[in-house]
Amino acid sequence: MRLAAISHLFPPHHNGGYGHQAGVFCERLHQRGHSVHVLTSNILSPYPSDYKPNISIERLLDGIPSTCSFLELQQRNLKNTATTRRFLKRVKPDFIIAFGNDGVGFNVYETILRSEIPSLTWLGDTWLSQAWTNLAQYDAWIG
Repeated sequence: MRLAAISHLFPPHHNGGYGHQAGVFCERLHQRGHSVHVLTSNILSPYPSDYKPNISIERLLDGIPSTCSFLELQQRNLKNTATTRRFLKRVKPDFIIAFGNDGVGFNVYETILRSEIPSLTWLGDTWLSQAWTNLAQYDAWIG
C-alpha cells in the first residue's frame, strides 16, 4: 500500500512523544512492505536523536511559532496548504496518516481531511481537541 504520513515533527528532529512514535510506526509499516512517504516540517532540532528511520522524508513544511505575526501566520499557512496539496498529488497515496500537526497550522490537517483520501488521525497529543474547541485561538488564519 502507498502511504503518506504528515507530521509536524519527525525523527531524527523531534522532541520525543508523537514525533518519535510517528517514526517508529512508519518504519514498521515500511518493514512490512508498504511504501511510506513522509511530509514534515523543516524544523531541525539542535539535538537530533540517533534514531533515523530508513524511509522517504521530505522536510518542506514551515513551522509556525506562536510568536509570528498575523501576516506571517497567513503566509505560512498558505504555503503549507499548497505544499501538502502538491505532496499528495505527487505521491498519490492510498491512505494518509496524520500525526501531530499542531506546529504547521490547522490548514494542513484540514487539507488532509478534504483530500477525500482515506486517513487516520494519530492522537498522541491534545492538539486536535484544543483546535476544535477554539479554532481562533489555535490558528488565527482559520478563526
